[in-house]
Amino acid sequence: MASLPATASEPRSAWRFAVLTTVVVLLVLALLAAAVWLSIEGERRDTHDRLVQVTDQAALTIKARLGETLQTLQLLATDRQVLDDESSFHATATQLFASNGALFRLEHRASSGSLLRSADAAVPRAQAIAAARRERPAAEPLATMRSAAELGLPRYSQPYWVQVADDFGFDVMDLVVPVPRLATRQERQSALVATYSMPMLLEALAPPNYLQLHQVWLTESDGAMIARAAFGLRGRGVYTASSTIDLPGTGFVLRANSTSDGPRVIPNLMTGMLILLTMALVASGLMLARDIRLRARAEQALREAHAFRKAMEDSLVTGLRARDLDGRITHVNPAFCEMTGWRADELIGSRPPMPYWAPEAADQYEQRRAKVLAGAVGREGYETIFMRRDGERFPVLIFEAPLIDESGRQTGWMSSVLDISEQKRIEALNRQQQEQLQGNARLAMLGEVASALSHELNQPLAAITSYATACQNLLDKPRPGAIAGALQRIREQAERAGRVIRSVHEFVRRRAVQREPVDLASLLTAVDPLIRLQAAKAGVVCQWRSPEAIVVHGDRILLEQVLLNLTRNACEAMVESEPARRVLEIETRQFADTDSGEERHWVEVAVLDRGSGIDPAALESLFTAFRSDKADGMGIGLSFCRSVIEQLGGRLTGEPRPGGGSVFRFTLRTAPAAVLVPA
Repeated sequence: MASLPATASEPRSAWRFAVLTTVVVLLVLALLAAAVWLSIEGERRDTHDRLVQVTDQAALTIKARLGETLQTLQLLATDRQVLDDESSFHATATQLFASNGALFRLEHRASSGSLLRSADAAVPRAQAIAAARRERPAAEPLATMRSAAELGLPRYSQPYWVQVADDFGFDVMDLVVPVPRLATRQERQSALVATYSMPMLLEALAPPNYLQLHQVWLTESDGAMIARAAFGLRGRGVYTASSTIDLPGTGFVLRANSTSDGPRVIPNLMTGMLILLTMALVASGLMLARDIRLRARAEQALREAHAFRKAMEDSLVTGLRARDLDGRITHVNPAFCEMTGWRADELIGSRPPMPYWAPEAADQYEQRRAKVLAGAVGREGYETIFMRRDGERFPVLIFEAPLIDESGRQTGWMSSVLDISEQKRIEALNRQQQEQLQGNARLAMLGEVASALSHELNQPLAAITSYATACQNLLDKPRPGAIAGALQRIREQAERAGRVIRSVHEFVRRRAVQREPVDLASLLTAVDPLIRLQAAKAGVVCQWRSPEAIVVHGDRILLEQVLLNLTRNACEAMVESEPARRVLEIETRQFADTDSGEERHWVEVAVLDRGSGIDPAALESLFTAFRSDKADGMGIGLSFCRSVIEQLGGRLTGEPRPGGGSVFRFTLRTAPAAVLVPA
């Protein structure tokens, strides 16, 4: 009885339970991760919201304190007795300095900017600012005074820098309050100018506990620094907040960076309890998985017997036959019974000779049976003949394998039997079809030879016709030298036609070409008259120059056919082009490559035209045989050219030409020893 690995025969219920346990553990872990993330995010959000709230409150406090000072200055601006009396002005200013620590200078200035009265706070920086103002009057207060006078409302100036000493200075801000003029008195327009120290504005007006817990600074709307608190705190960069302080005529931003760290990984006891619960769940899952493995081992024998029987019954195409060590049949499947025509109860227990053995092959069966029982048969299959119950013979393919029980002991042999009658029939049919295809291939080859010959002979025959016509014309005006030349050309083209027939015949018959040294310059010179002849018919101008003396390996006649085919196609493509664009160009260049590890020298010949070009959709089928875009074309020229070039070890390609037209290039390998030879 065959045995199966324990991992392959575990009960489905155990597998489902293991999957369910894994899913539950993953869900709990996901829940734990989500709880930790939500707890951390909640704490971060709460801390940030508190910072935003206290920053907004601090901004409101600063703005309220500035508003109180503004109200006081507006009352002072209406008190003409205090403004006109020096001592009263100083006494009022002293009280104002005491109530607002950020205010250190109060001035009464005329609309022209001239100073009428001034008072300074009893702090060193106020005296320094007063001295600096006397030496270098700032332009910012004057601009703010003009704006306040035009509007008739209090205005704040933009914060500006005041240099007190060479290495000391700070930003200040002016508050301008217009002094109303009395209708009963004719006087000039004037205003009260209160100067704030921006660093002191934070320390004096912001809440003290706010400054002690955060790094605080003032910036302009674009982020430029104005002033920072002098407590020396440095924020951690985890929680930041900002709030805008809008004032008449100016505005700035109050920014705060908290000194608090980020949330802890385990922020509360509940998260720790979830971790312990998860660990307990994982431990219980591992213990349960161990118990499942133990139960699976206990059920091993039952699973093996069930899997063996199920595999036998499911093999409906392949016949299975089990025999013990004595050769007695112990089991057959329905496919084997259907194959031989005998029932299972008739076959089980049978000893040789078997009822499905053909009598004429009895000796062969006995020899094979003896080898199988002796263990001298490998895993490869062997063919033999079986007999159905009705006497019909049919070929079978048999594979033998040892039958091993769950303890690892061999109890017999298992045979897999395949009926190969259909396979044999298909093989015979394939052989017949192959013979027919070979005959068809020979017929197709004959058609290809005929097409190639008819295509390639058009050029020399056309040349012979042209030269014969020229001779006939010369007979009217005798020119012996010209007639002799034309007759010589006729003889050459006739010989060339014969060479074409022989070369194409050899090429098709042997699928190989003659490789001999060919001078590329002389080859171009030889086909030059024919190229110019077909170019003149299409009104095409030929432009090329003979290359340097380059020797290539190839078949001269077939290379001439390649050049004539490519140039004829180029001329025909330019028939409908404008006369100025009908130019046929032939270019040559030499190059070398080392892709194969050794340096190889090549020559490339390109045929360029300015005709109708190549349709990009037709590039893939450009060299397909019997396909042509011309009404009278046979579609064999480009296919023939590519075959010739590939047989010579080169490559032929075609592509559209930039600006219109097409380019056909082919490469040939030069002589291995010396690329250039003397001219």
